[in-house]
Amino acid sequence: MGGNFMKSAKVKIGIILGTLLVGWGVYFQPTPIDSHREEEPAVHKTDVIVNPENLHGSYTVLRIYDGDTLTVNMNGQDESIRFCGIDAPEMDQPGGEESRDYLRALIGSNPVYLGSIKRDRWGRIVSEVFVKTDTGFLLTNTYMIRQGYALNWERYSRNCQHASLYQVAEGEQRQTEITQGIPPWEWRRGAR
Repeated sequence: MGGNFMKSAKVKIGIILGTLLVGWGVYFQPTPIDSHREEEPAVHKTDVIVNPENLHGSYTVLRIYDGDTLTVNMNGQDESIRFCGIDAPEMDQPGGEESRDYLRALIGSNPVYLGSIKRDRWGRIVSEVFVKTDTGFLLTNTYMIRQGYALNWERYSRNCQHASLYQVAEGEQRQTEITQGIPPWEWRRGAR
């Protein structure tokens, strides 16, 4: 009887380990490099925050200018929101339209939620921007980095609430025209 028990236990352990390894392989498949993917890659677990702290209410998006700036209606006023810690290409820069269009598709008609709010010298609100999902809140800032539609702007991302996640996203960033081109902060300084 002891032999049958051990055999049964080994089979069960084998099934469990096999399932875990297959699940691990499916979850951590590399993201394709081509910029015109047919399927959307799975959201990485570090891009979803289950219960973000200091989360402000939901806001309707009125306009998306580029891959790191949008306008929302906040208390009856239009407010420009600059994504904390990322820099997306300018509209006249290669990849600018693609970055903007990707953010538009990512947010869709969903409301956005804002993390901690600060104002920059131009009066824009600087914040982490979230979209609600079935499993929590997608941190769009890091997701844009991971997908290759924005860069981690370390000079500012270290001031963001989830700063460590920006570095993780950057380390796993999909290679695109945007990630291999001139960084937007250099483009604006005239390195065109």
